[in-house]
Amino acid sequence: MAISCKGRNGWFNYGENHVGGSKSHAMVQIFSRRPTSNMAPVVIEGPKAEVKALLQELLKKVGEV
Repeated sequence: MAISCKGRNGWFNYGENHVGGSKSHAMVQIFSRRPTSNMAPVVIEGPKAEVKALLQELLKKVGEV
């Protein structure tokens, strides 16, 4: 993949993602190809319905570009 992301330490190349949570809570972690720690540079965390709505909104916006 040729996706670039911007995290706390600047730009990085997307490597993988981890999704977890519970019935009501979701966490999406986006890691670089060269992970330097267990902490993902980009983390989306919150109530599952809100995380899902955000991701759907992003998909819609990407489709409109």
